[in-house]
Amino acid sequence: MPQAPMKTDSTILVTGAGGVLGAAILSELRKQGHETILAPTKAELNCLDEGDIERYFDRHRPTHVFHLASLVFGIKGNLQNQALSFKANTLMSLYVLDACAKYGVEKVFFAGTVASYAFPYISLPLQEKHFWMGAPHAGEYGYALAKRGSLGHLQILRQSFGMDFCYGIFTNLYGPHDKFNTETGHVIPSLVVKTVRAEAEADAVLEVWGKPQTTRDFLYADDAAQAAILAMEKHSGEINIASGLETTMGALVDALSKSATRTLQVKWVSDQPVGIPKRHCDVSRLQSLGFTLRYSLEAGIGETLQWYRANAWNART
Repeated sequence: MPQAPMKTDSTILVTGAGGVLGAAILSELRKQGHETILAPTKAELNCLDEGDIERYFDRHRPTHVFHLASLVFGIKGNLQNQALSFKANTLMSLYVLDACAKYGVEKVFFAGTVASYAFPYISLPLQEKHFWMGAPHAGEYGYALAKRGSLGHLQILRQSFGMDFCYGIFTNLYGPHDKFNTETGHVIPSLVVKTVRAEAEADAVLEVWGKPQTTRDFLYADDAAQAAILAMEKHSGEINIASGLETTMGALVDALSKSATRTLQVKWVSDQPVGIPKRHCDVSRLQSLGFTLRYSLEAGIGETLQWYRANAWNART
């Protein structure tokens, strides 16, 4: 059972608050009536600067922390930046989690990744009990190991200092405030950019990397935020945060096409990185807390496309 539930007057720190998950968590916390939320920009809190973190925690004394800040890429970006991803994500989490223990944070929510699961998979859907049983997939090895190592760090801090934590194992998230990069970004924001560009082109061709039968578990940011806060309130230890639905790339492209402003011609490209052929998650633990999806894939894609059309000029890349 959780030792330190959040109260409306708790001081809650959200690192990485400008990202796709962070922005949604901020919005959800405010809707739930939380009064003191710290959401520093990178200029206000550099998670790669240990001294900066020490000073921030010493000054603000958060009671609860959502540690979301990460250096994140898609499959191609992870392949090209293995060492950088491992180093940056390891150091960010090391500094932040050590500060949490030092300054008496009551509970930490850590944003982990489904990429850290042992591969080849023991079984599908992925279950939390199999998380440590082998090495992660080579394509995301640096990022996955950095994130997995933080679970070990949290376990040590709980044993040594009694600091409670929830370790969210996130599936493929998407939504407003994502990084919209067609070369090194994740699949949905990349395809959102391509869809909007194709809408404006004469031939209206949507180029998609991979194969229609490849599967993933996609979760819209608002649902992810609801799940993360629920897990922070009610769960200790590891928990999958996902939709629990196995969705083909073909179905994803269909959802994008339905929300496009014109008919698109889909071109599948097989000579680009596609990663693991099939993946989805068991969400029994999450559902036992009372979680239910609010957004279908079609609704989430529609919201994301609408947001990007309005914000493409200053969206993160």
